[in-house]
Amino acid sequence: MTTGSVLRTGPTDGMTSWRTRGLLPTCLALGAAVCGLLVVYGSHVRAATEAEKARAVEEEDQAVCARFGIGPETTRYSECAAALKDVRSRHDQRNADPF
Repeated sequence: MTTGSVLRTGPTDGMTSWRTRGLLPTCLALGAAVCGLLVVYGSHVRAATEAEKARAVEEEDQAVCARFGIGPETTRYSECAAALKDVRSRHDQRNADPF
C-alpha cells in the first residue's frame, strides 16, 4: 500500500453528502409543521376532549343516581349530581401531585 491511498468504507458517490445535508432542513420543516398544526388544531382538540369528558360525567351521574332511584326528571337529581361533583373534586384533590 502506498502512503497516498485512502481506505474507503462507504459509498463514494455524491448522494451521501446530499442526503445528510438535506436531513436537517427536512427535520426542521417537519418540526415546524407539527408545531403549526398544534397551534391551529390544539384548541379544537381541547374543546372536543372537554365536551367528551362532560358527556361522560353526565352519563356517570345518571347511572349512579338511577341506581339510588333518582332519575334525571326528578327534583333530587340536581342534589345527587352536585354530591357526585363534590366526590370527584375531593378525589382529584387527593390524587393531586404534592410537588
